[in-house]
Amino acid sequence: MSSPSSNKDPSSTKPDRFAFIPLPVKDWSYTIAIGFFVASYWRGTWTLLDIWLCGQPDDATLAEDGNTFCFMVEALADTSAYYGQLRLQSARTCYGIGIALLFVGVVLVWSGAWLPRLTATPDGTAVPGKVTPSLAIVRFVILYVLGASAVCIWRGIWYWADDWILVTQPLASFWTTSLVGSTVAFLLGAGASLLAPPAIFLLDGPAPGGSPPPVAVTILSSYYSVTLPADEKPPKLKLYVRIADVVISFIFLPFCVVWYWRGSWLVLDNYLWGFTTDRQDVNVSLGWGILLSAVCVGLTSEPFVCLIDRRFDLDTDSSSSSTNTTRRILWALGSLRTWVLAWGTVSYWRVVWYIWDQFLPGPTYWSCWLSHALGVVCLTVMGCMACIVAPASTIGVDAVPHPKCADEPLFSMAPVPYDALYFMGIGRQEWARKSKKGEEEEDEKKAEEEDGDVELTPQEKAMDDEEEGGEEGEDKKEPPAPAPAVTITSTTTTTVTATVGSRRNMLQTVASRRLGPDGSVVSYMELQRPGLGARTCSEYSQRPGMGNKRGRSKLFRSR
Repeated sequence: MSSPSSNKDPSSTKPDRFAFIPLPVKDWSYTIAIGFFVASYWRGTWTLLDIWLCGQPDDATLAEDGNTFCFMVEALADTSAYYGQLRLQSARTCYGIGIALLFVGVVLVWSGAWLPRLTATPDGTAVPGKVTPSLAIVRFVILYVLGASAVCIWRGIWYWADDWILVTQPLASFWTTSLVGSTVAFLLGAGASLLAPPAIFLLDGPAPGGSPPPVAVTILSSYYSVTLPADEKPPKLKLYVRIADVVISFIFLPFCVVWYWRGSWLVLDNYLWGFTTDRQDVNVSLGWGILLSAVCVGLTSEPFVCLIDRRFDLDTDSSSSSTNTTRRILWALGSLRTWVLAWGTVSYWRVVWYIWDQFLPGPTYWSCWLSHALGVVCLTVMGCMACIVAPASTIGVDAVPHPKCADEPLFSMAPVPYDALYFMGIGRQEWARKSKKGEEEEDEKKAEEEDGDVELTPQEKAMDDEEEGGEEGEDKKEPPAPAPAVTITSTTTTTVTATVGSRRNMLQTVASRRLGPDGSVVSYMELQRPGLGARTCSEYSQRPGMGNKRGRSKLFRSR
């Protein structure tokens, strides 16, 4: 059975024109590029709002006159409070626009506007129809609205904090918002919401049933998706609990996340740049920012975390003290990893943002539109425009996942496997959809396997031998060893999208695609993964999410 954690069509045999490039190089190249495009989109959109709502001049500079970020440096030194009032009024307007856009985006997702229409089969079964061009456009609009909503909400909260919190003590204000924001986010079980590309990635599609990426979700829906097995329904919650979940997820949590980013960003500005008027100081701070982001993201990436994962093994059905202790350790390690990774992410975004402001060529009107459009176009083409969303449009939870939780096809962590991306994924059909000819060939193959006329792959033989060994006892001949690197199991805290089931399989596929049965490099979708409890799409894709009137799969949940 092929893993559902990837978007690639397992029947595809198209050769890779860049097979000569090492896989880690491809993975990290895509990871860095996606992070750059996401930060570019945010920078362009944010600065356009500064120009429209603050009257920021087209020739504003970061160091020389301090007029960027809606006259940030001017506001810090302003004794007449003119710039402070200007920024505050801009913040209120921007936040109101963001909440309105968020409402529109959530209603569209929860009403099922993302999903293809159901079509009836000859046997009376309803199956998702094709993704039409008009549906692809609707999906694009949904993500664009949620992305714009996130930028407006963040900008409003950020500038509010500048006017509210320890205004006369800037450095204390920076540290306070950073520490308070991150602490409260972790206490809410949503510390993973602090992350953004290049730390985590949301993919546009294709997906089983045409389900959306994890957007417009809540903390509790995300939590239950991680901590419960795929075949278990979440508990029924009282009305006031559901209301509180929505309010905390869409209103309160974004304040915590933005406070952390605002404080951490300005802390880095203070220590690496110093808010001087020397342009060279900003350039030097970019070098230090690149180093900091490389260290934080590199040390918390999947290859390193995998080394820790293999030292822990959770018993699915056990509630023993040792299992509970292991869960606490995993939670602590996952939370620490998230916090370190978040600092690396903030530093990365700061570098990209200031490169645009300093060299490409400053926060001019056309430069803002260029970075905005570049981000939207490139991310859409790469199949990951959903990466532009952030709290409150998407949420991440901290939880030790249930080993049998559902897999997440539209989620990945750093580095993103380059072959998990699908060109224009927002308009693609799910890879499980096969042509009539492909279905006939698969049926013929199954029939031949039942007759014993088909030679099994080494992985299939290993699976069959393991099953027979359990029935025949120890007298059974030792089964052939499976292909290397296909039985790695990951159980570390999902510090991102509320799915460590997906993270477990992502680790697996990243490792397994390195070596095939004969030692050659193959697509990881071609490999069998015995002992991982992999499920077919139909077995886990019909799990309704909380507050979803159309029964959207709970599989697709928060970042």
